[in-house]
Amino acid sequence: LTVHVDAGVPMLILGDNTRLMQVFTNLVSNSLKFTPPQGVVSIRVTKSENQVADDWVVLDFVVSDTGHGMTARQQEQLFTPYFQAEHAQMQQGTGLGLNIVHKLVSLMHGTIGVSSSPGMGTEFRITIPFRTKQQEEVICMTSPAPVPEACIEWPRLTVLVVDDVPLNVIVLQNKLEGLGCHVLTAGSGAESVEVWQASCDRVDVILMDIWMPGMDGMGAT
Repeated sequence: LTVHVDAGVPMLILGDNTRLMQVFTNLVSNSLKFTPPQGVVSIRVTKSENQVADDWVVLDFVVSDTGHGMTARQQEQLFTPYFQAEHAQMQQGTGLGLNIVHKLVSLMHGTIGVSSSPGMGTEFRITIPFRTKQQEEVICMTSPAPVPEACIEWPRLTVLVVDDVPLNVIVLQNKLEGLGCHVLTAGSGAESVEVWQASCDRVDVILMDIWMPGMDGMGAT
């Protein structure tokens, strides 16, 4: 997974962080699921040439992969509820993800489009307007905040991360390794049980997703 943010993108903007994270978690997770191990998934962020006002900025986001790709017919139905492409039907899921992504982008007054060819990968293009922060807001946001004392001594702990969404695993793994942890990962409840049985004498903490296809977090626990 590679990420590139152009120099022209403002450091601070006003937007809906929660919705934006939901959009990219879904898109990147899909790309990672359907891209072979030797493939590439990338995110690129640029400042659009179509700006709406002095205190607003329009950003273009591109999520692309070198995975299976889709036919023109599949692309036409992609954002409809419960639709799943043929290669996605082998994965358990509701087929609601991209429909929700489309709605979230619309709620942020943005647009989303897709271009793809079978065997050539897929590219999602998202355009969203954001209000740029005023100088006094920047000063407020950059003021130092009190840092709470850590409740857990993370360094040297071995943590098992279990989640069927690859992006969630990557984010948690990077965060935990940054804290000095040794991280084990599993993509399902069944796999987590296997990892636990092989490493139970050295696993200190388990971070387990509850809702997973097949054996869920409660069943694995």
